[in-house]
Amino acid sequence: MLPASGNWWEEMPDVHGDIRIYTRRTQADDAGSDWIEFRIRFTHGRVERIDPIE
Repeated sequence: MLPASGNWWEEMPDVHGDIRIYTRRTQADDAGSDWIEFRIRFTHGRVERIDPIE
């Protein structure tokens, strides 16, 4: 689990793992689920990749 941070841009060089975020589609998007999920993978404090979860 990530430590709480008062400063969003605080460097956390030891972060390693996945964070999942969600967002809602707009009405202009294609039909389908209203929600989109993404997995953000961190390795040694850097974003390695961002993948949509289907």
